[in-house]
Amino acid sequence: MFRTAYQNAVCIANLTEAPREVYRIGLPTKGDYMKIFDSEEERFFGSNYAEV
Repeated sequence: MFRTAYQNAVCIANLTEAPREVYRIGLPTKGDYMKIFDSEEERFFGSNYAEV
């Protein structure tokens, strides 16, 4: 079986109105992750607060 970089999907949600400036998230493996959706983006009527 071959492992690929796309085997893990991580969903991170902040369900409060308070932004989290410094917040550590544990992830399943080391490596680079790609953001595929951010509801804070202006195109989704968000505030563009955390443009990462």
